[in-house]
Order: sequence, then C-alpha cells, then structure tokens
Amino acid sequence: AVFDPVASRIRCVALLGDARLIIIDSGTTLTSLAKDVYDQVANAVPNVINHERFHPPKQDYLCYHVKNNGDPYERLPEMTFHFTNAD
Repeated sequence: AVFDPVASRIRCVALLGDARLIIIDSGTTLTSLAKDVYDQVANAVPNVINHERFHPPKQDYLCYHVKNNGDPYERLPEMTFHFTNAD
C-alpha cells in the first residue's frame, strides 16, 4: 500500500476558537495536541510505521518496538502544520 499524505490530512479548529493563540517550540521533545487531534494522528500513524506498537503503562504515547540493528527513524512520518493566513 502506498501512503497518500493528502488523504491523511487532519483538520482541526483552534482551541477556544482563537487561532491567534498558539506557540510552536521546535526545540522541545514532545508536541502537545488537543485530544481530538492527537486521536486522529494516532489513528493515521500506523499506516506509515512498519514497527510493532507497544503501550507503556500509564502513558498514551505512540510507542513502537525497533530492532536493535534497525534505524529507529525508518518510515517515521513527517508532520507539517499549516495555519490559516500563514502559509
């Protein structure tokens, strides 16, 4: 199966209805998403990841087993954020 990035677009609206209140810190380890958006991402990622998923206790992260000799970044999807009137 070929991954179609256009078909995998996830649309969301700004929290609290104000699209101006957002900060993206590209230097952080984690990106926080609203739960409804995160759930959509979590459902789309398995279509492009070729690793077995595991669920760490008491966490809701997307985690996958990677072979010791494997490339941990193999087939990781790139995510691009587009903003109204900003692209």
